[in-house]
Formats: sequence, structure tokens, C-alpha cells
Amino acid sequence: MSEIASREFIDNLVSLLKMPALNLEVKNNILRMTQNWNFAFEAKPMLAYVGQVYKTLLSEGAFLRPFWHKSWTLRPTQVSSFHQRTLQSQMLSW
Repeated sequence: MSEIASREFIDNLVSLLKMPALNLEVKNNILRMTQNWNFAFEAKPMLAYVGQVYKTLLSEGAFLRPFWHKSWTLRPTQVSSFHQRTLQSQMLSW
């Protein structure tokens, strides 16, 4: 988990997101995973960088609406599987 939440790894993903020619499916997968990691790591202060980046992406309009929220009864993996079919319609072409 600490490798995923590292500045180096997350910053590289954000750099990929900002590439104009990035494949939409790749972009959506990066955004979905960033959101899932944010919720999974939010109770772990040592992994807080993911949450900071997630909030920045939200403020920049990268997400149309959340795939999952902690108040929902489904776990992120269940929702993510469901949303794989509708992923493109859920994300802004950012």
C-alpha cells in the first residue's frame, strides 16, 4: 500500500492524466483507482497523499460523479465491477 500511496507513483499517474493523447479507457481506470485508493486509505494518515491528490482532481473537475461513497452499502470493488460497463458515461473527458 505504501508504494501505491507514494508521491512518486501518484505524481506519475497524475502526469499521465494530463497527457492530451492518453487513451480514454486508461484515463478512466487511473481516475477510478485513485478514487478507490482514496476511500481505502482515508483512515491511514501515512497514506494521506492519495487523498490530497484525489481532492485536487475533484476540484479540477476530473470526476463527473463518484463511483462509490463510504455511506453506500456496496464495497468499492462491487461498485467498480458494476461501473466497468458504464465507465465512459460516468467520467468527464478531462
